[in-house]
Order: sequence, then C-alpha cells, then structure tokens
Amino acid sequence: MRTLPIINRATSTLAALVLLFFSVGTPSIWADTTTSTTVTLSPTADAFVNTSAKTTNYGKDAQLITSMSQYHSFVRFSTSSIPAGSTITAATLSLYSASSASSGGLRIHPEASTWNEATVTSANQPTWDTSILATSTTPAAGSRATATLPTTAVPIGSTLNWGMDYSVSGTQINLASSNATTVANRPQLTITYTTTVADPTPPVTDPTPPVTDPVPPTGGGSITMPGAAGLLTPDPNPPTLTLSAANAASTIPNPVSVTEASPYVLTRGAHTTRSVDTVGALSDSITPVSTNSFQTYSVELDTDAPQLEIRFHAVGTRYRVWVDGHPINMNATAAPSDGGLYRLKLTFPSAQMHQIRYESDATRFNSFTVSSTDTMVVPTPPTTRAIIVGDSFAEGTGANGRFSTYGQTLCEMAGWDDCWVDGSGGTGYLNNGSAGYANRQTFRQRIVHDVLMYNPDIIVIAGGKNDMSYPVAQVQAEALALFTQIRQTLPNVKLIVTSPFPSSGTQAQSAAYLNFNTALQTAAAGLANNYLDVTGANAYITGTGNSSKPNGTGNADIYTGPDGVHPTPAGHDALGEALFNRYAAEQQ
Repeated sequence: MRTLPIINRATSTLAALVLLFFSVGTPSIWADTTTSTTVTLSPTADAFVNTSAKTTNYGKDAQLITSMSQYHSFVRFSTSSIPAGSTITAATLSLYSASSASSGGLRIHPEASTWNEATVTSANQPTWDTSILATSTTPAAGSRATATLPTTAVPIGSTLNWGMDYSVSGTQINLASSNATTVANRPQLTITYTTTVADPTPPVTDPTPPVTDPVPPTGGGSITMPGAAGLLTPDPNPPTLTLSAANAASTIPNPVSVTEASPYVLTRGAHTTRSVDTVGALSDSITPVSTNSFQTYSVELDTDAPQLEIRFHAVGTRYRVWVDGHPINMNATAAPSDGGLYRLKLTFPSAQMHQIRYESDATRFNSFTVSSTDTMVVPTPPTTRAIIVGDSFAEGTGANGRFSTYGQTLCEMAGWDDCWVDGSGGTGYLNNGSAGYANRQTFRQRIVHDVLMYNPDIIVIAGGKNDMSYPVAQVQAEALALFTQIRQTLPNVKLIVTSPFPSSGTQAQSAAYLNFNTALQTAAAGLANNYLDVTGANAYITGTGNSSKPNGTGNADIYTGPDGVHPTPAGHDALGEALFNRYAAEQQ
C-alpha cells in the first residue's frame, strides 16, 4: 500500500488544561460572586383624589394631599431597571411633607393598576384595598417621612401600584408630588438588591469524562463565509453503492482496513454520542456520555481506491455518504437495525483521489477497507469547530434526518467546517425535558460535557422555546449564569446566542416571545459576541398555517410542519439561512 508521510497532530495544551480543570474532585477556582446595589427610583405616575370633588382630576398637581378619608393618593413605580435574578434586600418609600402631624403615619396599600394619572378621580378610582403594606414615620414639615416596605411587595420587573391614606382621623398631610418644582422633594423609592453570579464550574458528576479531542481546531486566522455558495449540492458523478448482507466478508482484493484510530481517518462532529466499533467486534466501544443529546458525526478517508468498503454496525437510524464534499444523496439512508456488521461498497469508474465521508447519527462506524495497492493520504484537519446547543429543532425534528437541521445550514453558510449540532428535545435553559423524556438535561447541566471539554472556536446557544412556561426573570438569570460560565471558561471563544424560534408569524410578534427575547438579549449583553434575533421585526416566518393546514397567510404554510411547532425540511433551511443573514450582517 502506497502512503504519504503521517503528520503528527499534537494535543492542544489548552484542551488538556480544560480536561484537567474539569476532572472529578478538582475544586473550583471561582466562587459565587455577590454584589449589592442601591438604586433610587422616581414615580412613573402619581395623583390624589378628593371625595368633595368627585370628578376632578389632580394628576398635574404639585402635591399629593392625603388624609384618612377625604383625600387618597396614588403612586406608581417600575422595577424593570433591576436585573432579573436579583434579590431585593430592602425597599423604602420616602415622601417629602410640607405639613406636620403629632401622631400617626402614612399607610401604604397595594392597589389595582387600573388608575391613570391624567384621568383618575374619586368617582372612577379603583376599589380601595384596605390591606396595609407599611406605615411611615410621623411626617414633619420640611422633611421626609419614610416607610419600610416588605421586600415581597417589590417584585422585580413589575409595575408597583400603591395607595396612601393617613392613619389618624382629622389629619391632612400635604406631600410633594412628581410635579413638585423642587426635584429633590419628589417621591422616591430606594431599593437595595443583590446580584449573584454562580460559580461557573459546578462539580462534574460524570465519573468518566470524555477524552479531549486529539485534533483540536486551530481557531487561527479569519473565516471565509461562503454564504449560499456553501449550501450542499448532490455529488454530480456519484459512485455505485452496494450494501452487503449482514456479517459478509470483504470483496476488496488484498483488503486493508483502517479504523478511526488511524491517522488516515479524520473525524468531524460530536464525540458525546459517537459510538465506534473495533474491527471484527460486535460489542460497542462507546464514548461515555452524561447527557441524552443527539448529534451527528462523520469519518473521512482520502484515497484513490477505485472501490472501497465502509463497514458499520447496524443499529438503525440513518447514514449518508459524501464524495469530495458532496452528499451522494441529499436525504439520509435508513440503516438496518438487526445489529449485524454491514459493508457499504463504493465503486468508481477508475482510480482517482477522492475524499470519502461516512456520516451517521447513531449507526456505528467500524472501518474503511481498501486494497493494499491503493494510496491513502493524511487528510487536512478542519479549522473551525462550532458547537450548537439546542432543543428538538437542533435534534432534527421535522428535518430529513439529523444531518439536515438548521444548524448544519448555518455552519455551511458561515464556513464552520467542524460542525457539532447538540440537540435534545424538550430541553432549554430551565427545562430538562423530563415532561416527555427521561434522563435529559438543561443547557447548563450539559455545557461542560457536551461543549467546554472540546474547546470549540464557536459556541451557539439556541433555545428557549421550551422555557416559555417559566417566569422570564428566572430564565434570564439562568441564561446569565450559562453565558458567564462559558465566557469565564473559554474567554476567547466566539459566543453566539439566538432568540427563541417562533413557529408562526403570530408567535414571532407576540408579547411573550418579544419579552423573552429581550430577557435573553439582556443576559447576553457583554458576554456574547453576537445575538441573532428572528422575532419581531427580524422574523423570518409569517402567517398562521402549517404544511398540513395551509391557509395562505404566509410562509408558515411551507416552513412549519404538521404539528404546528417544528420546521419542515424547507423550514430548517430557512431558519438556518435567516440566522446566517443576521450573523453576516453583524460581521460587516
């Protein structure tokens, strides 16, 4: 067998350090970081009402007149500026008084949000809530009365509506309103809150973490983005494919087999779920996994063999064969599932150098077989490793196999030549998928094992659709912890975050998606290199139909599958192209 020299490929020092850092029992070098911040908020609205002038509005008045019965005041604050995930530790309402009282204090009540500063009167005011949140100090002319509020009365990301009356009958207090000429006298709400960034290196529970990839990406130099030119096209001159019977002997003359361990075989794609059989064995040599995510992998051989065999252990699902960068068939081929060892034979018209790639999402690669007279060369390793972490969209639901998700389309157009699409249906930032599946994990629970161990050049976090039932503030806090962990562990990685993926034009424009999108953008700020938004004005999908119930209202008739949730094959392509277009626009 004629071969060119083997090029030694050294293990990356950084990758080895990452493996060492995450070894079981290694203590974290970071600790939870908690910071305390105090902010003073001004009202967004205030007014008082007078039972002796039931239809008069006092929303523009410079004072808030308050008594036990005749005069009631309303004040409104917003806590939207306080970061989601923070903890309120103190809240004090401060009101400047132009009059004094000998006893008693201002009582603070929770009130409905139905009042409007410009229109509220005694006649149309909300039904008065008599429950008391707090009572202020006794007012004194020329100073501020203060009321310490329970922290539960000050939720983050909310609009606070409070009413005020006085606790002693016959006392009238004149307070400065938000229209007071002296700005310093206007009402104030002072809030102290803490923000905690969790230790980004939680203990690794997997007792046998995967071995660091022996061929780490270089990550060096600029990346050429081919755009639409990078999209896959079928092989124009495909070889003849013949599948053997189970456990058949090789038909190659003077056969020589090479496995993944050979320097002539190049692997692209995920290690976390890849399974490889030893030559001639039926038992699987499976890379240990700690998550139930689904990814494709591929193995490549550069050879001038006019005929060669790809041997695999048939356990179902699909495979696909490429020649010189083109799939022989765009759609994946269903593999046998009887557990036998099969040989897929490729026959070319003549001996000519070709790059052969075998791609699978579960069927186990065993070996390439060529003749001892054929030439093999050491392949050129990929330069840019991108790992896309997602949910069932990344897993490939609705696509023509897990080889053809939006993630592969994005990689192809962006020029990321070592593309790992890590999909796990039902999961998200907070959702571990347990409602529909067993043993699945959230994004942060699997980020070490599925992503950080492999030292990627690019990480894409794409999800959130399964987190819509959780409070937005909780999702934002979890996203912040995830992005912080990634950035602190791999400070030079390009981190890309996407919006949640809508399934219709209605979802893309809905308040729920837009609010969720804002929360993720806020969490990503200062940590992610790019944020790819496909909601609102950036939506790629329109209309309310789907492929089984088209209604002519937009492209959802084509892009959304029969379940009304997951993309069709065309929808996966459209989503991948939309994400690339957002990404390319930010590179200019």
